[in-house]
Amino acid sequence: MLMIKASVMRVNVMLAGAVALVLGTGGTGFASRCKSVNGFTGGLHCGLDSDTHPANENQACTEAAIENLPLKCAPGDIRVIYDLDKPFPLDATHTSYLTIRAAPNSPCAAMTDTIPPLSGEGGAIKVPVTGFVVGCWSPPDKDGCRMMKVLNGGSMCLHAGHEPLGPGCTDPKCVDVSTEQIAISNAGAADHYVCPPRDPATSCRATRGSGEERFRLWIGGFCATNGCADPGVDPKVDDDTCVAQWGATYLGYNRPAGKGINEPGNYDWGTGAFKLDYTNGKATCGTLGTCLGKAAGKRAQWDLSLIGVPRASTPPPCLADPNSSCNPTGCIP
Repeated sequence: MLMIKASVMRVNVMLAGAVALVLGTGGTGFASRCKSVNGFTGGLHCGLDSDTHPANENQACTEAAIENLPLKCAPGDIRVIYDLDKPFPLDATHTSYLTIRAAPNSPCAAMTDTIPPLSGEGGAIKVPVTGFVVGCWSPPDKDGCRMMKVLNGGSMCLHAGHEPLGPGCTDPKCVDVSTEQIAISNAGAADHYVCPPRDPATSCRATRGSGEERFRLWIGGFCATNGCADPGVDPKVDDDTCVAQWGATYLGYNRPAGKGINEPGNYDWGTGAFKLDYTNGKATCGTLGTCLGKAAGKRAQWDLSLIGVPRASTPPPCLADPNSSCNPTGCIP
């Protein structure tokens, strides 16, 4: 009991720091935080995830970006790289996506989705999400629980796919505007307690210290680049490229319960993969912001679903019980 309370205290202290980063300044603070040079998170980011140039300061979610992260896992922690472009091992039909909705009375309030994956609703476009999450897993405690940390400075990179807003927009200037965005975390997640499954015979789903089946990440903030030129082909910075501050993002918290796609996050010990769903408003800027409505972040609720699958080169941690049926292949003790 004392151990759990101590863990909660560590979480609360770290969360307080994250909240201060997000809420402690006004608009000027948001802008400067996204434009300052801070490892991977500084400036505007346009480009392909496949870019191999190690010194591209405008890079997207690239391999070089992972290796250039300003913070590293602590000694004794296990670093796991999660790719966001793979299906969830427990449900191959589910992949990472972002549903972008226009605000009411905006030029694109009646836009239609014509390119799979389809949103199935008016005024919304569903696009695939690629990118990565770099997590640091602590050693197990006496109860077999570990902390999973996502560090400050770009350890989570989300690349929303390119799709034109389309002819459903009433303003001709919006028709060819792209949905493509690169959102980079500028404040890390609090340490999160990840405990063994309740009954490995029926489910390998991780639990919290309370025994509840849940996995969640509170990310302190994202800097989302909008308006890259030549989107989807050779994205690059131009005069319309800008950065919007997404603010705190509560992945897997199910807060409020059942809103949109909100549900408790799922970490599967058996595969080392996670599924995190979240519905909330997201800010935009530049021409994209004009087309979707300047109040999109307040009135239009976007859906973000992230599937993180560990790379074979960075296997996930094992359960403390070496004989557990929920230990993934090649896991690290």
